[in-house]
Amino acid sequence: MFLKEFDAAEEESTKAARTALLEFFTEQAEPGFDAGAVTAIFGELVANVCIHAPRRATVAAGWRADGTAILEVIDRGPGVDLSNWQPANDLAEGGRGLVIANAFSGHVNISPGPGGRGTWVKATLPVRRGQPTPA
Repeated sequence: MFLKEFDAAEEESTKAARTALLEFFTEQAEPGFDAGAVTAIFGELVANVCIHAPRRATVAAGWRADGTAILEVIDRGPGVDLSNWQPANDLAEGGRGLVIANAFSGHVNISPGPGGRGTWVKATLPVRRGQPTPA
């Protein structure tokens, strides 16, 4: 399991978190995983923290029982009301982050954060768990 808390508005902190996430997948995923897709999804979800929440983000990654990877981003903002949400159009200045993340992942789920505070976004990643190497 990967877990990292950082200030999403600090460039160095965000780069360090992204690098650590990619190292986690390099060690545990099937060879040749799509690092570009992981980077894009991570970037869009963390950018949303910077826009909609007070900067602190918790990022977790792990494996489902079927071997697919999951990325979770939790913020401490006011939460999100998706009752009237619609995908952004191609010319919109904002609102495309979740559309982009969903395009790369295939499935994004948004819910209230732990204890009803903040927002918890879970994205299935296009990454499969590799076979453990014998010791």
